[in-house]
Amino acid sequence: MLIDYANNPPAKQFADEHIVEDAFNIDIVYRISKDKSANLIISVAADTANLVAVRTAEMLNLPRPYSYKNAVQSSDKNTMKRKLINNNIPTSNYVRLASIEELHDYNYEYPIVAKPSHGYGSKGVRLISDEKDLRAFTSKAFASSLDKKVLVEQFTEGIELNVYSYIHDGSVQVLSLSEKVRINATKEAVLQSAGSISPARVSSEVHELIQKTIQKIADAFQFKNTVLLTQLIVKPNNEISILELTPRVGGGVGFKIVESLTGIDIIDVMVDCFLNKNKALTVQTKDVKIAVINIYAKPSVINMVVGLDGLLKENIITEYYLNRTRGDQTSPNYSSSDRIAMVLIKDDTYKGLLDKVQSTIKRVEVKDINNEQVFDNEIYKRFH
Repeated sequence: MLIDYANNPPAKQFADEHIVEDAFNIDIVYRISKDKSANLIISVAADTANLVAVRTAEMLNLPRPYSYKNAVQSSDKNTMKRKLINNNIPTSNYVRLASIEELHDYNYEYPIVAKPSHGYGSKGVRLISDEKDLRAFTSKAFASSLDKKVLVEQFTEGIELNVYSYIHDGSVQVLSLSEKVRINATKEAVLQSAGSISPARVSSEVHELIQKTIQKIADAFQFKNTVLLTQLIVKPNNEISILELTPRVGGGVGFKIVESLTGIDIIDVMVDCFLNKNKALTVQTKDVKIAVINIYAKPSVINMVVGLDGLLKENIITEYYLNRTRGDQTSPNYSSSDRIAMVLIKDDTYKGLLDKVQSTIKRVEVKDINNEQVFDNEIYKRFH
């Protein structure tokens, strides 16, 4: 059974029953789950829906991988940051704003990042380089915040990684490290993702430091049996700083990356965690390089994506997923919800991988309803 407010969500075709209701509303999900005598309530790849699933399971005394209290600790960015700092886990300094009027109560050392205290899909996240953009960009973060609070934190320069780990009986097993490629675009979108490269090109010493730090996170947040996704920065001096963390599978094709590198289906693992079927994992390490390209378009009404099938037939790309359909409107924000498609590419070497990435960027076209090309390949210049 699927609960989703959308009339025709992608998961509908796989569900026996689709109930058009707000999956972010605990009271609604509780009522439906009780009426339907549900024996499992689950969301594996969305923060707010995950909170609802865990809370409802708790109310109905159903299995779940952790408590609602533990889930809130990571979904609320203020609570998360305080816990990191209190446990001497490296993260950037920050302040929490309850209103735009509080903005000038603090002195900032630029560049800084404004982000919603509780949000989704990277909406409202802005890099602020000087005071003239401070109010405008922070206002956009407030507009995207579900709890109407904003964090303003010090920007940390370095390589951004997405790290998937599995925690079994409190012990951390790092599964994969992916290197985020930032968009080469306007200053409003500069923190957004053009794609990723896996495995991340970092030293064994950095690997070891990440393992130790994520173990400290598992201990501090009392995660015992769950998948954990951690976003962090590797600084130029090879120290690390934690950006965010969440005890679930991320959106997009991260699960495909982990499976390609390790042979492990982390969605299956997360389902087992919800069922309390906790077990040790055996990693089958595979020597493959993987790139993900997030396909975006200039603000427009989308008609079609051209070129992907040809690239697939020539084995330049491995697979692709369309996120938008004809008639969808795109925004200039380059957030995850603006992605037209996601392209997965594999090769035996980083050089071969990046050659395929460049071929893909040159050949893909996104057409609007006037048949104009709206794919901007300039935003992918940081793929190297």
